[in-house]
Amino acid sequence: MTSLCSQRSISSVDSTFKRFHSMSHYTLLLIRSTFFLFFSTRLILASSSFSGDFLNLGGGARGIALGRSYVAISDDATSTYWNPSGLIGVTKKQLHLMHSERFSGQIKHDFIAYALPLSKSYKVGIGLLRVAVPDIAFTRLSNPSASLSETNRPFIASTETSADYAVYISGAKRFRKRFNLGASIKIIHSAISTYQANGVGLDIGARFIVTPDIQIGLILRDATNTAIRWNTDAEDTISRSFILGSSYRINPFGGSSILAFSIKAHESSHEDSNPFPFSASVEHSHNILAVRFCHEDNQQNIGIGLKPYSSIGIDITYTQHKDLESTYQLSANLSF
Repeated sequence: MTSLCSQRSISSVDSTFKRFHSMSHYTLLLIRSTFFLFFSTRLILASSSFSGDFLNLGGGARGIALGRSYVAISDDATSTYWNPSGLIGVTKKQLHLMHSERFSGQIKHDFIAYALPLSKSYKVGIGLLRVAVPDIAFTRLSNPSASLSETNRPFIASTETSADYAVYISGAKRFRKRFNLGASIKIIHSAISTYQANGVGLDIGARFIVTPDIQIGLILRDATNTAIRWNTDAEDTISRSFILGSSYRINPFGGSSILAFSIKAHESSHEDSNPFPFSASVEHSHNILAVRFCHEDNQQNIGIGLKPYSSIGIDITYTQHKDLESTYQLSANLSF
C-alpha cells in the first residue's frame, strides 16, 4: 500500500481509500479487538442447546427479513432485541408492533417495543417478546393407579397454553461520533399449566461506524449464561452466543441498497450443527418501497416494506421453513 502511494500523487488517491487510511489507531485497535473477541468467545461458550429457543425467533418484520445481519443495521425500537446500541438511531419517540402466527397458527409470535430519545447521546427502550402455543392437551388415565390398557385409556383432562415471555429493558450511549454501546437487561418468564420458570439475562451490543456507508455491529447475548429456574427445582441455562455483522450501503438505480453479512458463534451439542452459522442479506429501497432478501440457516426470508409517511412504516415478511409450513410476519412502526 505504501509503494502504491509513493508511485502516485496524493491527488489521485481514491476518496474511499483516504477515509480508511485516515482512521485513527483507536479505530484500528477496535476492529482488531472485535475479531479477537469473536473468536475467543467461541472458547468460553457453554451450556444447554435448547433453553430459550423462543428468543431466537426475532422481533419486527424488517429485522426478521434481514436475519442476524440486522445487528449491524437496526436503528429503530426493535434494537431492544437485535442490538441495543442501535437505539442511538432513534430520533423521535417510537412504537413498534408485530404479530405472526407460525405454522398454520400453531405458534403465536408477538413483539412490541417502545424507544425514547433522552438526548442526542442517550437513548432508552423497552421491548416485549411473547411466543405462545395454545390448546395443548393434558391427558390422564381413567384409573391413575392402574396401567394403560383397553379398559383404562387416557382422556383429555384439560387444555393449556404454553407461553414464553422476554422483557428487554435497554439503554444506549454514543461515544464520540463513530462508536455506540448498548445493553439490555432481559427478564424471562415461561409458564404452562402449573409449571413456571423465571430468569434474568444480559445482552451487550456495540455499533461501530467505519464510514457513513459501512457499519460493524456486534452483540453478546446472555453474557452471564442466563439461568432459568423452574418451580419444580429444575434449572436450564441459556448459553452465551456472539453475533458479528457488517453492512455496506450503495446507491444504485436512484435508490439505496444495503448489503449485510453476519456470523454467529455459539455452543451446540448437536453433532451435525454448524458452530459458526453464516447469513447474508440485502435490502433495496426506492421512494416509499423496500424489498428484502436473506439466506440464513438453510432457509430464505423475503420481505417488503412500505413507508407512505416519514412517521409510519409497515413491513411484511415471508419466512420459509423446509419441514413445516412457511410463515408471514406483519409489523408497524410509528414515530411521534
